[in-house]
Amino acid sequence: MHTHQVQIKATGQAPAGAAPETAAVRLIALLPARWTAGLLRCTDTTATLALTPGRDAEAHVAHAVDEALASPSLCGWSREGSVSVEDVRPAPAAEKVADRNS
Repeated sequence: MHTHQVQIKATGQAPAGAAPETAAVRLIALLPARWTAGLLRCTDTTATLALTPGRDAEAHVAHAVDEALASPSLCGWSREGSVSVEDVRPAPAAEKVADRNS
């Protein structure tokens, strides 16, 4: 299984004071249940996540993230750049932000 690194960014349509941590949790909740996700880092306007989708291809990962970002609960957030496949590990405090397989 590969881990995919995805970054989301607040756009000009994001509500004032929109927290990237909240957007990351909302995004994770909208992804397929079999995926594992972890928060890698946040800035004032971005959140970077590690997604392990099992056997889904990189194109499927980008599509699933974009579909989730189209949700009204994530209005004002967009995917920044491409989905990259890397050996990434969540920060210890953020490990297992969502593992809905258990």
